[in-house]
Amino acid sequence: MGNPELNRIRIVVADDQEDNARVIEETLKNEGYQVRVAGDGEAALRLVKTWSPQLVLLDINMPKLTGMEVLVAVRALSGGEYVGVILVTANSGLDEVVGGLDAGADDYIVKPFRMPELRARVRACLRTKNLHDSLRRANRRLEELASRDELTMFFNMRFAGQRLADEVAAVRRSRRPISCLMFDMDHFKGINDRFGHLVGSQVLREVAKLVTPFLRTTDVPARYGGDEFLIAMPDTRLKEAAELAERMRKKIESHVFSVDVANATATASFGVAGVDDPQILAALDANALVRAADAALYAAKNGGRNRVEQLGPK
Repeated sequence: MGNPELNRIRIVVADDQEDNARVIEETLKNEGYQVRVAGDGEAALRLVKTWSPQLVLLDINMPKLTGMEVLVAVRALSGGEYVGVILVTANSGLDEVVGGLDAGADDYIVKPFRMPELRARVRACLRTKNLHDSLRRANRRLEELASRDELTMFFNMRFAGQRLADEVAAVRRSRRPISCLMFDMDHFKGINDRFGHLVGSQVLREVAKLVTPFLRTTDVPARYGGDEFLIAMPDTRLKEAAELAERMRKKIESHVFSVDVANATATASFGVAGVDDPQILAALDANALVRAADAALYAAKNGGRNRVEQLGPK
């Protein structure tokens, strides 16, 4: 049955000499790898794009596209996982080897070679590929953490501010509606004073979880500061955003927060601003949209709290 880990590894063997390709294919399949053979450079590149292999063995001299040309094209592909590349050459000359490594190859092997050497170089190249993947995942995680509020895992305001500016720039061009929702917890200081700041933080974390199911992937939720939250909603009219805010408000109001010392309830006030007028959208400013949502939130607080108020930007 083979090693299940190896069974998931896909390798492309690109060689226009069919006998060579079949020997390599058989050797690697016997190790447990999935293998496909390409007889020319164009076929090899096509397999890289459609089959997503972890490793490519590229003969340098092939018709249609040379191994070097395929290598350059593979390294130019954006996105996706790192693809390991081993160049296969009949020329042990230094210039060709150096050129291939400088172009992005992970390793090379010179014909004629023995199968134990090939197997060892494949294993080494796959280890290099795994290191690339681990580093990429770690960097993505760091980027994600840098854009997030640690407590709620909503976006932080530095990141959300840029996203909101980008969304507003987009609606200025498209003239599609956009709304902004702000809310904060009513009498949140009382929760901190009564139960302590750790419990207050727990409540904020739960609030973020409560409203998350109402959000679309295009929405931009952020912790604005303290107990205040902001949600940018592209392609959303003011009326729709206000209705959504009301559902969120009811969800928070009806929720029982389980804290260390007791059960607690809390409410939130919401301010909503939105624009769908094409003339206003053409000159819309992100700060004006936030100010309007903030003014609506202030009106909700002054109007008795635990309510939704809405305004358009001036």
